[in-house]
Amino acid sequence: MFPLAAALAASLVLVTSAQNGNSYFFECQAEGRFPHPKDCSSYVDCVLSPLGHFLQIKDSCNGGSYNEHLKTCVPDKECKNSFRRGRALISDHTYQHMCSEGNGFLCADCMTMISCVDGVAYSHPCSSGSTCAELEVFGGGVCYPERPEECACPEANTFRVDHYDSKKFFYCNDSWSTPEMFECPEETAFDETTTQCVNKENLPECERSGMFAIASNCSQYYTCIASKDGWIQKALSCDTPDFMYNEASGSCEDPCSWDEGAFSCQAEGRFPDPRDCQRFFECIAVGDGFRVFSRECPAGYHWDSISQGVGLCTKTTDGSSCKAFTPNKCVIPENMCTQGGATGESLVGDGTTPAEETPAPPALRRATRRGNRRV
Repeated sequence: MFPLAAALAASLVLVTSAQNGNSYFFECQAEGRFPHPKDCSSYVDCVLSPLGHFLQIKDSCNGGSYNEHLKTCVPDKECKNSFRRGRALISDHTYQHMCSEGNGFLCADCMTMISCVDGVAYSHPCSSGSTCAELEVFGGGVCYPERPEECACPEANTFRVDHYDSKKFFYCNDSWSTPEMFECPEETAFDETTTQCVNKENLPECERSGMFAIASNCSQYYTCIASKDGWIQKALSCDTPDFMYNEASGSCEDPCSWDEGAFSCQAEGRFPDPRDCQRFFECIAVGDGFRVFSRECPAGYHWDSISQGVGLCTKTTDGSSCKAFTPNKCVIPENMCTQGGATGESLVGDGTTPAEETPAPPALRRATRRGNRRV
């Protein structure tokens, strides 16, 4: 569940303050969007929280009036009794294209509701504890707690594609935290499987010249060549079956010959990779040994240990000691490099299994890079 207590308290304070300051009384009897009883230019959202209380949220029609029959704001030059106090919304040209079909409430992304009034777009950022959901009882978009599930953060340190815009994606720092929104460059979309922004050829965005492996399938790789008209990309593949492209050596190799580094689990938890501060190991007890997973922080992040077996991915800044570099980001299929014959995995060393690679999430680009815009 989302941490709703703070959001609930904030909404109740807002309504109480409005009642005392503007001398009106409104009590939610059901979920939905209703005309403000004293202000024709405003409306009230009644949202039922999982705690069983109504969240009452007052908002503006931005120069229009709320039509309860149409469930939307409509142009209305006769509406003169507005006494709305506080910050007035300014039209947002970023979302103007969404209002070409008329008036209404829409979701631009998981954290942004848009109201269209007379063809003009106004953005309403959702507060912490709620995300944008399109519900018929509200006539469209509404900032709503715990819905939809596609905008939630069930797991920490994960990336998810935005439910409404495939160019956008969000990062979940903690379980049930507020999504942190990002946007892919033009002409690319977010691929949740590889956690990368990919173009129509399904190749990741070029950031520098060179040849690079596709992390989820390193038998495939691609070139990035800079030209005056932008990047030139070409998809390539290894000729030898089961070989993978190694960015460190610049050649296709047998991945079973790669040295994955000397690390052995002594306890359950997450531990830094001694060879690469962008990576960390996850140790899970299995019988008398441990199952080891090799994980990777997003590009621009490094693993920061808080205590023994506990840590998180932290953004790397100019002052950070970590200079993240991963020479080998390939995902080696389970049981591909068995050491105990055809029976599958074998415990090695002190009873740990060989580290298993998981798809790296390098989609999160630094906000200062050209072509990426943080939203």
